[in-house]
This record gives sequence, structure tokens and C-alpha cells, in this order.
Amino acid sequence: MSVLKQIFEKKITSIEKKKKLKSIDQLENEIANNLIPSHNFFDVLDDNNDQIKIIAECKKSSPSAGLIVDSYDPIAICSKYKTKGYKNLSILTEEKYFQGSNEDLTKVKKELNMPILQKDFIYDEWQIYEAKSCGADCILLISEYLNFEQLQSFVKTAENLEIDVLVEFHRLEELEKIINLNIKNIGINNRNLISLETNVLHCLDVYKKNKSILKDYNIIAESGFSSNDDINKYLDYGIERFLIGEHLLKESF
Repeated sequence: MSVLKQIFEKKITSIEKKKKLKSIDQLENEIANNLIPSHNFFDVLDDNNDQIKIIAECKKSSPSAGLIVDSYDPIAICSKYKTKGYKNLSILTEEKYFQGSNEDLTKVKKELNMPILQKDFIYDEWQIYEAKSCGADCILLISEYLNFEQLQSFVKTAENLEIDVLVEFHRLEELEKIINLNIKNIGINNRNLISLETNVLHCLDVYKKNKSILKDYNIIAESGFSSNDDINKYLDYGIERFLIGEHLLKESF
């Protein structure tokens, strides 16, 4: 069984338990009474005058890297990101494999008031309401696990909740269903979530081979970046948005 499937199976078990304790109506009530400020995630990212627009990721561990930050303090990490000038955050909230939580996201949002992408494994509409109630400004949808009808429905739900969406894929065959969605921002993951192998130029290769299609989207290159040389190769093709986690974490902590 692939790591991606294992993660989703654990997530499904935990979410089904949570759904029995809290309905969508209750989550909607929480959202209506939520005093946590919200942001348009991609507007903030694109208003950044820097040529390189970075989404700085905060996570304790991952299946590929193992433990990344021993003394994990999301507020301290994200505060340093903010001091360094990063405007957008990504926070892992998956519990078992990344050792995150929704509470991490909410605490950082309340403390720093920055736009946050919730990185988790969404398979159910309920999770989008939960993400909004926790203070997320953007959610991640993983194309490899979701069919077109699910993606289309979840994008619509997020739109109704005024929360941004990043649809991510690795395998080229996913592109056909993604381009039929009403979205502007696409993440191309350099890490294969099935094998966990990483090729830092995978996103660029996919873009170059499908430029006629992808040139009309905002491409976010994800995973594996550790040098300016790799980033410059992307900039040469007009890709200036990057999601970077492990390198920033190891560099600073």
C-alpha cells in the first residue's frame, strides 16, 4: 500500500469520528461567529514585490524526511518566517505522519495574522468547513486521490466559504481533469506521493512539455528546493511561486 493511501485511510478513520461529534451546521455556526481574521491567500502572495514568491511551510515531520524539527514550536517558527519577510504560510495539520494539528494553525493565525494554507488530506466536504472554522485561508486538494467530481464539488464549497484552493498533482495524467476545473492556481509537486521520490526539476519538466496549457495558470512549484540554482531554472521559464518547507526549516532551526 502506498504512503498516500495509508495517510488517507488514517485520515478517513479520524474524520469519520469527528463528524459524529460535530455537524456541518455546527461548523457553519462557528464560522459565522469566528473572530479570526481572514485573507485572500493568493492575492497576498501575488502582491509580494519580490521576484521569488515563497510559501513558507511549517511542519514537524514528514514520511520522506522523518523528524525535521525536534523542539517543534509553530508560533516561533512562523514568527521567524515573518521576520525574514515571508508573507504566506503553509502549516501541516495531519496528525499521524506529520505530527501536526488544527490547533497549530489556529494558534499561529491568532498570533501572527498571516494568510495560511492548511496542508492536509481532504476527502470530505466536512473538512473544508473545519478548515475555515480553524482559520485557514486556503486548502490543499490532492488530485491523485480525488476524482473530477470530488474536485469540482470541493472547489465550489471552498468558493462558497470564501477560502482559496490549491489543487496539487504530480503525475502528468492528472492534468486532464485539473484543467477542467474553475481554478487559477495549480501546484505541481516534485515529490511523488506514491514512491516518495523527489526530482526538483519535475515541475519544470511538466511545465515545459505542457506550456501551451499551463501558461494560463499560476503554477506553484512544490518540494525539494535547496539551492538558488534550481530556483533560477524555474525563473527562466516565468515560474516564480514556490512552496518550500524542509530547506527553510533546517536552515533556520
